[in-house]
Amino acid sequence: MRTKERISQRIIIPCRITVLEALEEPDTNETGGVKVKGRLITCGVPTRNGISYTRESMERFVNFFNQQKMTLPFLDSHDDTSIRRTPPFGHVEKLWMQGDDVFYQADIDPEEKTFLHKLKRGDIREVSLQAIVDSVGEEEMLEDGESTVLADVKELLEVSSVLIPGARGTSAEMEEMYGFMSEHRFVERFRSAKRYAEKNKITFKESYKLVSKEANDDASILGGNVKPPKEEDLDTSNGGALIGTTLPKDKKIKKASELLRKARLLKITTRRLS
Repeated sequence: MRTKERISQRIIIPCRITVLEALEEPDTNETGGVKVKGRLITCGVPTRNGISYTRESMERFVNFFNQQKMTLPFLDSHDDTSIRRTPPFGHVEKLWMQGDDVFYQADIDPEEKTFLHKLKRGDIREVSLQAIVDSVGEEEMLEDGESTVLADVKELLEVSSVLIPGARGTSAEMEEMYGFMSEHRFVERFRSAKRYAEKNKITFKESYKLVSKEANDDASILGGNVKPPKEEDLDTSNGGALIGTTLPKDKKIKKASELLRKARLLKITTRRLS
């Protein structure tokens, strides 16, 4: 396995084959909440985005969670923008491991009648979680020659009931509005930063910061190319810098700022359609 790179990033992890199960009615427990449990994640098994989480790091957090008697918010689709407008469904009160599987138990507010009704009908079956990863590397897979990203989990931040794990909005929107990114976008950014660091002979830390800062605006950075020229530099040219040749002076050239604006709009539209 290659050396792991130190990193700190909030991401959304889609959990597979997760079933929510209502355990007890409100009047049978101390808090008056409905107890719900399920499997959260299986360590060491790649997710659909090609990333697996180490058992050792997850076990460290689970032990810390239980020792400190912590709780985690149990949210609706990772929406933590407002306690007043979007309060949590409840809270996660227990975490434990069985082999490589991490399980949870949540206490749900009995006033969340719609959520509990849908849960008991089987309409809601999935959860995903928000976590901070703090070191990442790539491990070669012998079966098909593909590689999977291996990540250590520093901390779990919340668990969410979701209809489609990891599918809320676009990755760029999530990162801008909520401060976290999708697992798929994280894997892309990690690999892009590795390529950019190797190509330009800089550290991974420097490369990741650069890619994170400019990935939303400059598609060439994602491909591992050199840093593109600034917009003000292009504005002083006759347009030749945009296509690599000098154009006739009598031909009307649109301002580079307008071309960049359209290119960014096209990129955003393409991402949403895909």
